[in-house]
Amino acid sequence: MEQNTAKFYKNRGLKRFYIGMPILTVVWIVLFGIIAPSKSTIISFIVISIFLGVFSIIQKYALTNDNTIEFYSFWGRRKKLSVPIESISEILIKPYKLSIDYRTREDIYSRSVVLELSETDMKKMVDELLTRNPKIVVS
Repeated sequence: MEQNTAKFYKNRGLKRFYIGMPILTVVWIVLFGIIAPSKSTIISFIVISIFLGVFSIIQKYALTNDNTIEFYSFWGRRKKLSVPIESISEILIKPYKLSIDYRTREDIYSRSVVLELSETDMKKMVDELLTRNPKIVVS
């Protein structure tokens, strides 16, 4: 019986989220304090925006034994997206970002997804993707 030993990589973009969320909260307070001065409106909108931001952010990436890249959100428990490695056609490397182009069976045009990784994790991820699918074009 084979165990699922997925390789996990942390999202580097979380720092911007933790900096941006307090700024967004202050902007919401000022904006809705001017438009709708009701305290319940302001509080409910702030709570909703914080929860939507926390639940939608990608926490980590995983390379699984099933040859997929999986994107986990909601504190790493809920799978948000799964991309088959054999469908990846191109990887564009930018500082701290990997832009991956892939195509599913239903797609006419290729889709793109961005992974935000540290330099060491990026090198490991690219090497692993190239060993699993040597047809990937790296640019």
